[in-house]
Amino acid sequence: MLTWKLTLGSLVVLIANLPPYWDPTTAAIRSLRAKGYRIEGRDPCDGAGFCCALLPASEDGDVYYVTLPQRGWNMSQLRHLKRFENLKSIRADRAVTPTEFDTLCETLQNQKDLLLVYVQNPDGTRTWTRRDD
Repeated sequence: MLTWKLTLGSLVVLIANLPPYWDPTTAAIRSLRAKGYRIEGRDPCDGAGFCCALLPASEDGDVYYVTLPQRGWNMSQLRHLKRFENLKSIRADRAVTPTEFDTLCETLQNQKDLLLVYVQNPDGTRTWTRRDD
């Protein structure tokens, strides 16, 4: 009967024979995804009249769409969005409060026209922000 005895030496040999793993995703994208942001690339059918699945984004230039996490985003995380030069929209899957909207506008001053969110007003109504607001 053959039995394996795992020693430190055999463990080193096993690890040394594994192929290298390289993740091309930039640190900013990895950090935002870890915080719950949905980072997506361009629509390959854009302009064709079809709606296709968005491409994955791994480099800053690949990012076209960002969806805010449900909870817990802050100004330092939002500042990372400024590095995405091809960004077309910043969305939220929920209505944001007026205070949160002000924080978004303050942090993303040059990207305010990219915000596509509902603002939940104190009176219970919702206001949709559009690029032409």
